[in-house]
Amino acid sequence: MNQRIVMHLDKNQPTIPALGQLALLVLSMALFSLLAQGLVYLLGQYMGLSVQELLPTFGKNSVYEERQFLRFANLITHTFTFTLAALFWSRLVYGRQWLDFLKLKRGPKPDLAIAGILFLMAILAFSQWAIWLNGLLPMPDWAAEMEQAAKRMVAGLLHMESTGELLFTLLVIGVVPGIGEELLFRGIIQQKMASYSGRPQLAVWMTALLFSVFHLQFAGLLPRFFLGVGLGYLLYWTKNMWMPILAHLSINGSQVLAAHYMGTPVESETSTPNWWSVLFAAVLLILLGYFLHHRSVQSDE
Repeated sequence: MNQRIVMHLDKNQPTIPALGQLALLVLSMALFSLLAQGLVYLLGQYMGLSVQELLPTFGKNSVYEERQFLRFANLITHTFTFTLAALFWSRLVYGRQWLDFLKLKRGPKPDLAIAGILFLMAILAFSQWAIWLNGLLPMPDWAAEMEQAAKRMVAGLLHMESTGELLFTLLVIGVVPGIGEELLFRGIIQQKMASYSGRPQLAVWMTALLFSVFHLQFAGLLPRFFLGVGLGYLLYWTKNMWMPILAHLSINGSQVLAAHYMGTPVESETSTPNWWSVLFAAVLLILLGYFLHHRSVQSDE
C-alpha cells in the first residue's frame, strides 16, 4: 500500500467492527428521521397542514403558507436525517476524535476554497452533455411519475415572492443539504469505503454513484453523479471537509439565486448541448484539477 493511500485511511480506527458501524449508521438515520417526522407532524398540526395532503398538488401555484410549511418540513427532515445523524454517529464511533475523522477541525485556505468552488461549477458546465445523454435514456412510467412529482416539488420550493422567502430558501436548499449530504456521503461513506478498501479513488466514484441514486431523480442521475465525483475529489485532494461543503452549498445557492432573479428555466433535457462551452469547461476542469492535486501533493510532502 503506497504512502498516499495510507495517508487517506483513518488515523484513529474505532474498535467497533465494520458491520457494526454500518448498522449504527442505518439506525442513527432511522432514529433521527423518526424524530424529524414527529416534529413535522407537530408543525403541521400547529399550521393546520399535512405533508401527505399537500404533496399530490404542491407546485409553483401553491400559496405562501403551503410553500413555507414544506420548506420547514424539508429543513427539519434534512437537518435530522443527515446532519444530526452523521454527527451523532461520528461522536458515537470516534468519541473525542470525531472532528478529526470528519476533517472539520481546520478551515480551507482561501485560494483552495475559491478553486474548489470554480472546479465544481466547471463540472456543472461540463455536465451539459450528461444532462443531454440522460434525457435520451428511456424512463419507465413509474420513474417518469416520480420525476414529475419531484419537478413540481422543486418548482414550488423555488417560487419566492419576497426577500424573506429567498433567504429561507437559500438556507433550506442551499446551506442545509450542502452540510448534511457532505457529512454523510463524503465525510462518512466515502472515508469508510476508502479505509476498508484501501482504494480512495474507487471510494470517490462509488460514493458518487450512491449519492446520485439516493436522490431518486432519474433525469439528473448522470450529472449528479459527476457532481458527486467532483465533491469526492475535493475531499480526497484537500483532506478538508469544508471544501466539498462550501462547493456544494455554492452550487445549490447559485441555483436558488438564479431561480429567484431569472426564473426557473424550462429547457428540454434532450436539447443538444453547446459543445464549445463543454470543451471550455473541460479545459478549466483539467487546470483546476491539476492545481488542487498539485497543492495536495505539496501538503503531503
